[in-house]
Amino acid sequence: MQQSVKLFQVGSTPAPRTVEVDEESMKNSKLPISTNVRRWLDSRGGDYTHQVHNPEDFLRFDLTEGICWFQDKVQDWMKEMPISSVIHYPNSSRFDQQELLAEWLQIRPEHVAIGNGSDELIDILAQLFLEPGDEVVTIAPSFFRFTEASMKAGAVVRQVMLSSDSKFEWTPEAITNLLKNVRRKSVKVVWLASPNNPTGVNIPNKVLKKVISSGKIIILDKVLNGFTKELRESAKLVFNHENVIVLSGFSKTYGLPGLRLGFAISSPEISEVIRTWRLPFSSPAITLFLMERLMRSLVDQSIQIPDGDGFLQQRLWLEKEIRKIPAISLASNSKTNLLLLNSKPKIKLFEELMKRKVLATNMDDVAGISGMGLVRIAVRTQGENKKLIKVLKEIGGSV
Repeated sequence: MQQSVKLFQVGSTPAPRTVEVDEESMKNSKLPISTNVRRWLDSRGGDYTHQVHNPEDFLRFDLTEGICWFQDKVQDWMKEMPISSVIHYPNSSRFDQQELLAEWLQIRPEHVAIGNGSDELIDILAQLFLEPGDEVVTIAPSFFRFTEASMKAGAVVRQVMLSSDSKFEWTPEAITNLLKNVRRKSVKVVWLASPNNPTGVNIPNKVLKKVISSGKIIILDKVLNGFTKELRESAKLVFNHENVIVLSGFSKTYGLPGLRLGFAISSPEISEVIRTWRLPFSSPAITLFLMERLMRSLVDQSIQIPDGDGFLQQRLWLEKEIRKIPAISLASNSKTNLLLLNSKPKIKLFEELMKRKVLATNMDDVAGISGMGLVRIAVRTQGENKKLIKVLKEIGGSV
């Protein structure tokens, strides 16, 4: 007997796509794992975080890690780290870090909840707002963790498809499909990323306002654009709409993914529930110590945030050079530090990059672009970007 876990794709493919789960295999397994967990394990897809076992051996462009421009300061902070950060449990209240984060964002502390990266917060929010059988809406392609967390909670995922023909921009048809699905009575949560991952395309403000006006829980991921100005503007959405939750962190724009620093901006009631629900020691004391140093430096402006022009120039340079390569093209019009690449069918771009010790992100299992051979790369330093272009020209320059 087979059971189905539904993952609806709306827009270009209105029919439900089902992932088959073999009940006999579940019955025969020796592990006493719940049926819901087994369904999730058998239906999950698109997780591209562990593509090779030795990523340190490659020139890395795979996880859209930002570039940390204040590495010397981080090194100094690590030298100051007390032994208590290791031999004692961390302070589970995280109150000092919460207040500093709020001061930096120019909001009240009760609007902030800290997480072990935005990943932990995505899981928590799905658990807080979703019951088995509830529906959520997201777009495809988008960040796989939205779907993954929702399915863990037993929800039905409705994906509004964006078209590669329009470079995954928000066409009138896509907007209509999104709003139609958001208004469904059974939909409880809407997941959106702006800029979107992996396309780098922003959701238009007029579309976002219409989605927010639905009254559903709107979770807006701003991880790919987490500088102060943009976050303060996004925080205004929270103050005016209690149904909006904004997520961000320090992995992308600040280049500190190893610290696992994420935060949510929401109503005081939601923030309090998040803080109460999460595990008391999920943020290591080492991370909290470094976060406090980072926050103090941002507040007193001893760390000067770049205006973004350097990042923009590197992305524009990469785009210009890629357009010169006959067999490789840009699959979307990214507005952030990632690029989505397409190649002629006979080129297996991810594999060809791997052969040359360059690690990109294979998008072949991501909903909305599965099987299209697309590859995502991060915008890195000028030296790294030049090495990447040299390799891309070797692969696609003469085809």
